[in-house]
Amino acid sequence: MEAATVGDSDIAAQVFELMWVDLKKGHETYLDLLGEERLENLKKPQKIRNKKLSQAPANESEQMIIIASRAIVDHVVNRHYSTILAGIGAAHMAAWCAAYLLERKNIKVKVMAELGFYGVLPHYGDIFLFSQLHANRSEQLSDIVQILGTLVPKDCLGVLGLAEIDRLGNINSTRLPNGKFMVGSGGANDIASTADCLVVGKAIKSRFVDNVSYITSPGANVFQVVCQFGRFTRNKDNSIYELSHYLASPIDYDLGPKDAVEKYTAWDAYAGQPLMEEPPSQDELDILRRLDPDKIFLG
Repeated sequence: MEAATVGDSDIAAQVFELMWVDLKKGHETYLDLLGEERLENLKKPQKIRNKKLSQAPANESEQMIIIASRAIVDHVVNRHYSTILAGIGAAHMAAWCAAYLLERKNIKVKVMAELGFYGVLPHYGDIFLFSQLHANRSEQLSDIVQILGTLVPKDCLGVLGLAEIDRLGNINSTRLPNGKFMVGSGGANDIASTADCLVVGKAIKSRFVDNVSYITSPGANVFQVVCQFGRFTRNKDNSIYELSHYLASPIDYDLGPKDAVEKYTAWDAYAGQPLMEEPPSQDELDILRRLDPDKIFLG
């Protein structure tokens, strides 16, 4: 998390590299810098199943992830996907929350992660997608080739994040308009090119754009986009998204659906009154807050 905060400054990034990466004695020095207490805490899984959870209403990030998890449940039920491939960030939080909701419905679907995790039931309290704790709770450990090359192209729902997305569903996670490098594709292009995809990301005009500045992943298979105030959906034969589901953002409670689309996106995506989403329930919030008790993704 600290590394993510220094990316906008070359000087801060250099200081971080000198402090944590370019160490004279390498790994030995790194462990000394972490200290024994931090190392011990990293080894111990959080015991939060019975921890008292916040009863506060959902914030924007929580609402977005819960809307996405509901969408995943709907699509698994109605489209009969057998697997879900969880991307990183809000996408994997939504996929994990959906996994618990589907388990309660006794619906069997396997959650996967691209490094080889298959049949993951995530460990409460550890939000790292590729944590050893999640590996221990996986039905099978394989490799990238089997997950992305064999399982994703067959009856899989891909759940991806975004830095930019355009009205055609093209995703950019590689390069900002000013040329600055972000994170690249990872497995996102493999997933978007071969599987039906739902994309999750907070809507602002600079992210929900007419045309992305760089196409990391093609948008042909992206049939739904979820943000903090609802879902944008399109049919296979329709290249333009429409706001299909709406729930006012917690920070813009009085904003109607048409105004929300105009305020937060560059899309012409309002085509009449959408379905109204119910606010997140306390049960949904409890699942999510147990998954991320330190609110790293939940804000």
